[in-house]
Amino acid sequence: MKYLSPKEFAERVGLHKNTILKAIKEGRIKAYRLNRKVIRIPESEIEAFLSGRRRCGRGRKPSMSFPL
Repeated sequence: MKYLSPKEFAERVGLHKNTILKAIKEGRIKAYRLNRKVIRIPESEIEAFLSGRRRCGRGRKPSMSFPL
């Protein structure tokens, strides 16, 4: 099994590294902390993350309605 750094993972899924770190913190991506600075993510998490990822604008309602 191959493991990726958050930066490598972000490049593969087309997102920013900080977005990946936030998803790890929220538990949406399974990752392993090897020490204080080193985080590794199984390559298999790419498919799992992408299949569960929401697309922008779908299923979202505006928080306020404005008259036209």
